[in-house]
Amino acid sequence: MEIFLLNSIRISLQKNITMNMLTSVSKKENKIIRTRGSGAFMSRVFGDSEQFSMLLETNYFFSIGVFIAAIVTIIITLSWTWSFFLIILVSYIVMAFGIKVCTQFFTQNFALARELVFKLNPKVLEFIENRRSIMSYGSISQYLKRLEDIIDERDGYIKKASIYDTLGNTIIENVKNIAITVFFIVSMIEILNSKLEVSSFITMTSYFNIVFLPISSIKQIYGALNKFQMLYSRSSDIFDVPVKVHLPNKNELIIKDISFSYDNTIILKNIDIKLDKVYGIVGISGEGKTTLLKLLTGELTPTKGEIIYGNTNISNIPMNMIYSCFRYYSQDAEIFDDDLLFNITLGKKGISKNEYYKEIDVYKNLIKESLTWLISEENPNLDKNENVKKIIKEIYNLTDEECKNKNILNKIRNSLNFNNLTEIADFISQIYVSRKYYIEEKYRLILSDLKLDYLSGRNFGQRGKYLSGGEKNKVALARFLLPEIDVPIIIDEPFTNLDLISEQENLQVLNKYISGSKGIIVSHKLDVIKLLSDEIIVINNSEIESRGLHDELLNSSVLYAELYEKFLEKKFALNA
Repeated sequence: MEIFLLNSIRISLQKNITMNMLTSVSKKENKIIRTRGSGAFMSRVFGDSEQFSMLLETNYFFSIGVFIAAIVTIIITLSWTWSFFLIILVSYIVMAFGIKVCTQFFTQNFALARELVFKLNPKVLEFIENRRSIMSYGSISQYLKRLEDIIDERDGYIKKASIYDTLGNTIIENVKNIAITVFFIVSMIEILNSKLEVSSFITMTSYFNIVFLPISSIKQIYGALNKFQMLYSRSSDIFDVPVKVHLPNKNELIIKDISFSYDNTIILKNIDIKLDKVYGIVGISGEGKTTLLKLLTGELTPTKGEIIYGNTNISNIPMNMIYSCFRYYSQDAEIFDDDLLFNITLGKKGISKNEYYKEIDVYKNLIKESLTWLISEENPNLDKNENVKKIIKEIYNLTDEECKNKNILNKIRNSLNFNNLTEIADFISQIYVSRKYYIEEKYRLILSDLKLDYLSGRNFGQRGKYLSGGEKNKVALARFLLPEIDVPIIIDEPFTNLDLISEQENLQVLNKYISGSKGIIVSHKLDVIKLLSDEIIVINNSEIESRGLHDELLNSSVLYAELYEKFLEKKFALNA
């Protein structure tokens, strides 16, 4: 029973470590992913969580010394009686049979668990690689719940396998006890018949402990402590995730005199932009356009200046909230191993437009009530108010353990005040609802505009291996267009895999849906910049050289005129 309970705790620990490691990538940029790739981090997730949990296992290996001692003991007893040897021999045969049967059932359940591991691993890799899409357009907690369900199913088979493994150990203990009883009876008969000395009987009785003695746990514990220290030092960066608690209170982004340097090289210098319209960013390669986008999403931190979203420095905003505060259309389309509906909606629920805006009103009140309750409570206990816990957990992307952490809750309380709760609730409710729902009418219209209906019902394969590059691009565009929320757009090199005809068709669709928006577009295709931008910013030598409309810049900016001339030459060459 102790072993079974310990194994249950071990399984629960492994699950919690796994989920915490996965959640960490939605809270900060991960060094392992950045330097070694998502596959390396996925291996770390499952490898380290398993190794951590194995520290709680009870070992039944026998040391070489005990094995030798058992053989020597049996040889010694042969000079007194053969019954001891025969009883031990029969015991081992029975034990072997019991272990064989239990192992068969253990193997069956373990194999089923492994199948689920193979199913889970690519989905976890997708979560890690496509986390930006989930944070921007979906719900972290909802997607994690999908993974958690598979983990729970896997753990069910692991627990069954553990039962059979424990049963095998129980058989060993019971056979051992029976062997002692049988030996006692046989020895009494031999003593009565003067075939065995009492002293020899007493000695052999004590030898049972030597023969069946389990391996000493001293070395195991010592090794476990060293392993724990090694694992923790290797994974501390993953678990050491600072909780950011400040929330924006409105849809306003200001880039205030930011600069960024890397290895003593200036990448951007004194960039000032109030994002009140759609800005096209142009410049030669290496002028920091992509760096600017990474600064906006918090992947990089300015060496000077600050980026303010809704009166809050983005360095203090939870990472998943930052991504939800933008609609991001990347040149690298993130595709899931699922169908068209899921790839566009990310598992959100489809409702009518009227229902959608009713949900915003509902969550506006819930969020305000939850934040008000949190401020009002001197020692808040979220476990006593599940509705508030659900809201707080989703907004701040907290784990269950973090929801119980008084320091974190007080940190959240101190970041809030009654004066701006209405503004925060108004803005955050739009984000909250956009993570959970989509408007069905808009979904159907987007499919029609982008001519994607023919992909319905098809599984796209891992990373969209069954789609063409252009199809991936259009699916990602549909995901970008679907959210019914007024937040800044970030468009990074759109239409990289489309032919010229498809590009023009999709460019018109994109222009239709983002009309009246504000944000930033980066593209080497200056016809895209010209059509989609309200104002164009030219970056030269890491600084803003000039601003204006397309025709104005042709006359005022030598660099822009050169870039446009080269663009036209390239375009005409492709059409030739």
